[in-house]
Amino acid sequence: MNKMNDEKNEFPKYRLVKLIGKGTFGKVYYAIDLSTQEAVAIKRAPKWRNKVSREVDLLKKMKHSTNIVNIKSIFYTMTERGFRIQNIVFKYMTYSLGKYIRLKKQEKRENKYDRISPVDLRSIIYQICLGLKHMHEHNFAHRDLKPDNILIDLETPNIKVEICDLGSAKRVENNIISIPYICSRWYRAPELLCGSMYYTTDVDLWSLGCIIFELIHLCPLFPGKFKKDEFSEECSQIINLIEVLGSPKMSFYESIKDYTSGKNILLIKELCEFDIQPLSWSHILGSSLEKEEKELINIIDGLLKWNPNERLKIDAVLGNPYFSTLHVSKNVDM
Repeated sequence: MNKMNDEKNEFPKYRLVKLIGKGTFGKVYYAIDLSTQEAVAIKRAPKWRNKVSREVDLLKKMKHSTNIVNIKSIFYTMTERGFRIQNIVFKYMTYSLGKYIRLKKQEKRENKYDRISPVDLRSIIYQICLGLKHMHEHNFAHRDLKPDNILIDLETPNIKVEICDLGSAKRVENNIISIPYICSRWYRAPELLCGSMYYTTDVDLWSLGCIIFELIHLCPLFPGKFKKDEFSEECSQIINLIEVLGSPKMSFYESIKDYTSGKNILLIKELCEFDIQPLSWSHILGSSLEKEEKELINIIDGLLKWNPNERLKIDAVLGNPYFSTLHVSKNVDM
């Protein structure tokens, strides 16, 4: 029997075609809506209780955002062993941003293009920010923002971008304890690497800074590898940050010391005593940017701060002059 259709209740309305993604919270399939012949994406995950999943609940709250995926429908099926499967149906979009970046990187190797065009770059960043703004206004942090969790549709007149995979998203307010081991390591904020259990939507702003850099350079900013016999995964990543950002200030240690557990916070305290200077963003990015894009240096610098309290908020990012041409007409279909 086809493993994609192994439920007692077969898919009367959809034909599953192929697996296109999988992660901690489920698998995503490319499928066809048999009533309309429309291509859709179906996210399938085990459902342990009758309670509505946090992801579905959040997506319903975010339904008015044009830059967060919208649910087309939800249905449930049962496996032969009696497990309930939640199926969330979304519009199918051509690429993840991660796949798009990899495509552009390949084109660069083949000397077809050397970068994402300035117009497309501005539009992509702007739409990611709009999606985050909607989440942060409701005190929700995505907690796993990365290129592979952002969708991009290249088959529309203007590039369309939507944040997806809200399986890790959570309301972060009123000193609610949250697990620090969240978010893919390359995009994980310093406070999470240090084990902080009290954090805010600022963790997404760090991830945003990493993504903007990657869109410019077509490679991750902090892709470090680690050896298990030398450092922990988090310690290794902290060292990667220091190589670019310089050593943290004591104010960072003071801001998180009471909310962390583990050895990493002791490492941070020791590193604060060193005076390792940061690299210059102008030096790293200058030759990659057009004159009208130089404000991206200020945006990245403002987002990638050790201390979460010092990071640019999403409204400040959207208010940067870099986006001024997009503010001229709010009627433009993004």
